Amino acid sequence: MPRTKNKFMIKSLQLIIIGFLLTTALSGCKASIDIFPTKKPTNLGITIAWHKGTVFTADYPTEKLKGSGINLAKRFTPTKADIEIFQSIFIQQVVGHGRSHIGHYKDYPYKASGKHFMQFAGFINERGEKVLHINFLYNQDNAITYEDDYKTVLDGGDHYWQLDVNLTTQQVIDLRVNGVG
Repeated sequence: MPRTKNKFMIKSLQLIIIGFLLTTALSGCKASIDIFPTKKPTNLGITIAWHKGTVFTADYPTEKLKGSGINLAKRFTPTKADIEIFQSIFIQQVVGHGRSHIGHYKDYPYKASGKHFMQFAGFINERGEKVLHINFLYNQDNAITYEDDYKTVLDGGDHYWQLDVNLTTQQVIDLRVNGVG
């Protein structure tokens, strides 16, 4: 990707971060989290402040998570406590001071528009540590619902990205932006 296009993407992401910071980091408190059942037993609905999303249970069909990059062998259902840990790690390590602590994606902040839908899947890595995979999907027209399956988007640019957070070590371990199709 040309350097100027990458700089433009970074700047556009930085502009959108303000809304999330106002509701969480700057207020000094965590956004309220609500997890609730949906019509689909393997999908739980979640709201974090004004963000919506789905928590996939450990019983969610593994074949539907292929392409997510997560370990499909051992899974867990993320809880409210897991999401609270994610939220804290996310604010400190990704949002931070507008800089990511992930070398390759230096300066990539959270695209915090309420127009993004989050999909959460939990798995246990080979060291027995809990890892939370989060899929961020641009949902301007609210087409994605709580009952939808895991979505894979190729060449979605900076509107679609994934984040893996090790809840045990409390570290962001991967950030992927879907800019290459």
